[in-house]
Amino acid sequence: MPTSPSSFNQLTSSPHSLWNNFFYSGIRDFEDDRFRTQVFFINVFSFLGFLSLATFGVLHIFVESNWLLGFYEILGGLVLLINQIFMRFTQHTEIAKGVLLSTVLIFLWLMLITGGTQGTGVFWYFTYPAAAFFLTGNHRGLFWMSALYLGSLIVTYLNFINLLNIPYTIVDVRQLLVSLFVVSILIYLYERNRQRIENELVYDEQSLQEFLDNMSTFAVKLDTNGNILLANKIAKQSIGLGDQIIGHSFADGPWLTFDPLAHNRFKDALREALTGKNLTYYENLKIVGSSIVTFSFGLAPIFQDHRVKYVVIEGQDVSQLFNAKYAFNEAEKIAQLGSWEWDIPENKLVWSDGLYKIFGVNRSVILSHEKYLEYIHIEDRDLVQSAFDNSFKTLQKFIADYRIIRPDGETKFCHDEGKVILDNTGKPIKMVGVGQDVTELRKLQNQVKSLSH
Repeated sequence: MPTSPSSFNQLTSSPHSLWNNFFYSGIRDFEDDRFRTQVFFINVFSFLGFLSLATFGVLHIFVESNWLLGFYEILGGLVLLINQIFMRFTQHTEIAKGVLLSTVLIFLWLMLITGGTQGTGVFWYFTYPAAAFFLTGNHRGLFWMSALYLGSLIVTYLNFINLLNIPYTIVDVRQLLVSLFVVSILIYLYERNRQRIENELVYDEQSLQEFLDNMSTFAVKLDTNGNILLANKIAKQSIGLGDQIIGHSFADGPWLTFDPLAHNRFKDALREALTGKNLTYYENLKIVGSSIVTFSFGLAPIFQDHRVKYVVIEGQDVSQLFNAKYAFNEAEKIAQLGSWEWDIPENKLVWSDGLYKIFGVNRSVILSHEKYLEYIHIEDRDLVQSAFDNSFKTLQKFIADYRIIRPDGETKFCHDEGKVILDNTGKPIKMVGVGQDVTELRKLQNQVKSLSH
């Protein structure tokens, strides 16, 4: 049975380092990059905020004897720490965002009331627009900014009617709020443009998903870490995990890990694709029903800014083709024959497995017509070449009986037949044919001749 998604290594349960485990805690499975960055921001801001507020709180209490400010700072730091722990164990990131922004909001109002350290506390105001818009988006970001403005105006009014005594003049507060408004507008425009681009990318992803789903082959899109970003219907049906495969490592899936060699071969192929190379290779996959099938895999890198951004895998079940080829190779072994194809303009010769076995030649040898003639017994080469020439001239079937000298020194007798293929102008461009090992037949004929005499 296919392994369940829980068997995959989760980011939160198998961190690459203590840093990732601490600052990326709260991420559910493999979320998108923006979500990961938001969680990282919440964790870092909460942790550093806790340290800063707790430190300043202790200093204000024991150095400046400002018990009220120190108490609120320590309380705010504890809220941030508890919020981080809450998100770590519950993964309720939206609640964590609200608590973080609310705590910072109250802290900023407090800085406006008290001035912080030598009146510098209000400088923290300028961090709020970026945090609000980044964590919650434009619409909710406007809500948080409105809350900050409203609270600041209320503090200013209470100071005006002498209910509060803030260390800033009305002019200072006005300049602060005007500057903050300008910064907020700039960040709002940036965020709106980012969301527009993000929506376009989402549309492109949906279009790509529809395109992949309409393909008749296995198709998967990976990031540079080998994690699955998109998979078409055929891929999901073949693997048997549906949408649950999204975000998981393709190499670490049960369809490859059943065979350590297949697992390592794919990782090597992915590494090569990430260098910018297109490659194709054959691999066995364990699909639904625990059956093993042979796939032809094509890995194609997708570039962005001159760097490989994604890798697309296209695979096709070629099990029947491999079975047919196996049957063909077995037939060649039984009949002791093989097929050949000669590309005349390129002078490239292609042999089937049967011919390699007959000639005793390693498949790494680069074949050509001249190389083929080298294996023919020197006394028979002119005969064979004449048969080729006659076939070119008359366009009749090529027939030749000759001896070959194998690399191991063994002499064999071969019978070849082939035909010429012409292009549109009547020029020979290719020859195809078959060769058969007739050594045993020739020995039998010689024995019959000797007995008849």
